[in-house]
Amino acid sequence: MEPLPITLTTTLDPLAIGNDPFNLNITNIHTFKSYPDPYQGRYPSANLVYGGYWYYGTYALDDYKGECGDWCTQGPFIDFRYSPVASPVHPPQWNEPRLFLASDTDNLFHQTSKSDSKVQFGALHVIDFGKEMEYSPDKMVYLIGHGSSNPSSYDSWMQGDSVYLAKGFPDPVQINNGSGWTFLAGKAENGSPFWAPHLDDATPLFSWTNRTGVATMTYGEPI
Repeated sequence: MEPLPITLTTTLDPLAIGNDPFNLNITNIHTFKSYPDPYQGRYPSANLVYGGYWYYGTYALDDYKGECGDWCTQGPFIDFRYSPVASPVHPPQWNEPRLFLASDTDNLFHQTSKSDSKVQFGALHVIDFGKEMEYSPDKMVYLIGHGSSNPSSYDSWMQGDSVYLAKGFPDPVQINNGSGWTFLAGKAENGSPFWAPHLDDATPLFSWTNRTGVATMTYGEPI
């Protein structure tokens, strides 16, 4: 299969209005265009509304081998664009640090999926700690996602080897500062989670070769 042509990608910014989750008015209030090059696709992933801002993450995709007929190669998580929280009369005013990518490693954690490299942090999701992250243990934003560090593994938007965790500061200045993030790297001597400052030190929350897919997590308050 021939590689898909590189072009602009368009993501939507829907707004849900109402208090009843079974009776919401969903409207498309804005579209946003960005460039995936040197990758071929750029899809939405981690989203967070916190502190008066909406953070909207995207990740890259490629389809070099075409074995699955879709986006078969998971690329790196790119970054968060952000805007003051939108309303029906005030659409998002996005600030996108990486409208264009300078290189294949120009992304939040400086990963690449080129030349059969694998990413650990691609199609990420924000762990749900409730409204305004009220149950976050340290008021940091936690990201969860699947990926792989094995060059021979199959790593796509819906398949990988392992699930990984990272955490960072949820504010417009810090959220796109890759050096401000830490990565789950096992346990400390006292049994508490150990967070490392370098992605290369990240260890999986759990692994299951070629069986981990889209990963999400929600905190459940103890009864």
